[in-house]
Amino acid sequence: MTGAEVLSETTVQPTGDLRLDMKPVGSTTGFVDGAWWPYSTELATEVPALLAAITGRLGSIERVSYNLAGWASASRRVDAGGIRVRLDGFRTRPPDTIDVSGVNDHRVTLLVIPPTTDQAAARDIMRRASTDGNTDSTDTLLGNG
Repeated sequence: MTGAEVLSETTVQPTGDLRLDMKPVGSTTGFVDGAWWPYSTELATEVPALLAAITGRLGSIERVSYNLAGWASASRRVDAGGIRVRLDGFRTRPPDTIDVSGVNDHRVTLLVIPPTTDQAAARDIMRRASTDGNTDSTDTLLGNG
């Protein structure tokens, strides 16, 4: 994944089947609330389907925070189901996660599995990250630690 600057606004359509596993609602342990395995490093293309899937858990979504180094250039806002959502890139965020925040101060932190990850490995990472009670770090989940 390569770093890039944040650009203007864009509207995109989601692509592919969503690859997301999350811990059960109410689970409060661990570094992450689940794992997401996007198809590319194009955040503005990938995130609308993700937001549609977790709106039921968070309610209306206000923003997505991500590490700039992990994604190709992204706009400042994306249209997700008719709602404009802020995309806030930071150089200081953990590189392997994104935070999705609702307007009611609810938030989920997701482990981001690199798009080039082998399918069997990615499915295993997703399963472990979404297991209730899992407290593994992102490095441990991704096999970096």
